[in-house]
Amino acid sequence: MNIEYFEKLTSLGLQDNEARVYLALLELGRGNVTEVSKAAGLNRTSGYDILERLGTLGLVSRSTLGKKKLIYISNRKK
Repeated sequence: MNIEYFEKLTSLGLQDNEARVYLALLELGRGNVTEVSKAAGLNRTSGYDILERLGTLGLVSRSTLGKKKLIYISNRKK
C-alpha cells in the first residue's frame, strides 16, 4: 500500500479501512468483494460494507458479472 496515497485519502475524510479498500481496488483494477477485501487485509463482510459506502461517495461503481457476481471498479479520473 502506498503510504502517501493512504495519508492523502484519510486527510480528505476517508476512514483508514475505506482508504485501504479503495487503494486495494486501485491496485487490482477491478474485483469482487472477496478479492478486494483480501487485498485490503479485511474480512469480506467489512469489505462489502466499505465498498457500498465508497459507492455512495461516488468513488467506486459496481457491475454484475453473469447473473449474480458483483464486480467493483474504481471511478478514478485519468
